Amino acid sequence: TLSGRSSVSFDSIIEERGIKRQIVMKTPHFLIVPLLIEKQPDLIATVPWELANVYSLYGNVRAVEPPIDLPTFAINQYWHPLYNHEPSLIWLRELVKKNFERYPDIGSD
Repeated sequence: TLSGRSSVSFDSIIEERGIKRQIVMKTPHFLIVPLLIEKQPDLIATVPWELANVYSLYGNVRAVEPPIDLPTFAINQYWHPLYNHEPSLIWLRELVKKNFERYPDIGSD
C-alpha cells in the first residue's frame, strides 16, 4: 500500500466489497514494485495501468485488469523546496506536467 498519501483510499474501496487485503509493505511510491515482485512473486500490487504495462516488459510482472472498478486519482510531483527556483528543474517539472495533461491518453498517438 502507499504510505503518506491523502488521496483515494483503495483499501476502503476494496473493503466495501468485502475483500480484506494482507498488507505486507508500505511504500511512498510505485518504483519499487518490480523489485518486490521479483523477490516475492506471490505478492500483488495495484498500480496505474500504464505503469503495470511498463513493469510487465521486465518479465517478472504480469499486468491484469482488476476484478472491480477502481477510481481515478491525481498525479502529483514532489520536490524539495530548496530546488523550487532551479531553472533546469522548473523546465523538467513543466515538461512532465505538459506530458501528463493528456493522461491517460499518453501513447495513443
